[in-house]
Amino acid sequence: MKTTELIIEVFIGGTLAIVAIVFVLWSFFPTGIEQLIQACRDRLFPSFGGIVPVVLAALAYSMGIVAEFAARALSEWRLNQVKFKRLKEFLKDNKSVLRQDPILQRVFNPGSGKGDVEDVTDQRVKDITKKQAKLIVGLMRFQIMRTHQDLSKEVESHVKRMRVLRVLALVELLLVVGLCPHLWHTCSLLLAVLSFLVLLVLGITFYAVNDRFERYCRAIERSYLLLATC
Repeated sequence: MKTTELIIEVFIGGTLAIVAIVFVLWSFFPTGIEQLIQACRDRLFPSFGGIVPVVLAALAYSMGIVAEFAARALSEWRLNQVKFKRLKEFLKDNKSVLRQDPILQRVFNPGSGKGDVEDVTDQRVKDITKKQAKLIVGLMRFQIMRTHQDLSKEVESHVKRMRVLRVLALVELLLVVGLCPHLWHTCSLLLAVLSFLVLLVLGITFYAVNDRFERYCRAIERSYLLLATC
């Protein structure tokens, strides 16, 4: 079931990405794209009509994988910022509970033995780096996945929604790029309203992506704190 859902998500994301890319290319090179579409219709489809749907489906799936990777790469910096900010707050609020936490001791005191335990002080939390924050959050998530299936499902649900939202934001950004030539050459009320709506949806999507990053980090924090206090 999970594999089927993932395939459908990738396929839909790839289809939307292809449509957005074709729209961008058509906006900047309308004649060339129209000629290409006409050539495919006159030559490719009649000659390979039976396998064209298979090829298009494979192309959509491949583009979905590429689009998901591109969206993740473009938004990775923001996710790392959210991890860094939230982890500092989380450690500061729960340092007494997590004083002897093995993951934190491993990161803060990599050369110490098992008997050497140092407090997670405010200064240590203040001096934490973004690289350390990324490592700690990753280890926390791995520990949740390893020890508690239900809590792991909660975290994974946010990952799934985050993946869909990031691809959607990338597609909407491409649509904005594709609208720019039309706004430059043609000024009409309909086009202006359409552009405003696309920008509005893009802004809402960016906000939703950032909110999903926050929820993802909070899910890891709550789950890990529950495991630490059990």
